[in-house]
Amino acid sequence: MAICIPPTSNNSLECVVCIWQSNLNPWSKSESLEWRHYSGVKNLLMEDAYKRNSPQVKLDNNHIVFDRNYQIPNIDRHKGRPIRGVERKREDKYLRRERFLGLSVSSGPCIAQLQDPEELAAEKFTHL
Repeated sequence: MAICIPPTSNNSLECVVCIWQSNLNPWSKSESLEWRHYSGVKNLLMEDAYKRNSPQVKLDNNHIVFDRNYQIPNIDRHKGRPIRGVERKREDKYLRRERFLGLSVSSGPCIAQLQDPEELAAEKFTHL
């Protein structure tokens, strides 16, 4: 089973990350397959549970059943989704991508750059 296991090669830049099938209907034969990466924390939790030979691990609103390669919602055990492990290079930044989605990046200076550092320090201590 290729899920949440240590790298298969001696190259430390390679790792296995878990992904889940994110289609609206994961069992549809007519929909194209869509896969999403789990967050870095969830991947670590799954890898740890897998290494301890746990049959499953709970992640927020779902649990992962390793021997079936399923993600199952805690509220409806009949709506499972397939999961799988894929080998990636560590340079691939999929593990924490969702953490930064939706953040706008300002091209202007931040507040700290607009003020004198001594004024900032004095301001900090006047509020104590």
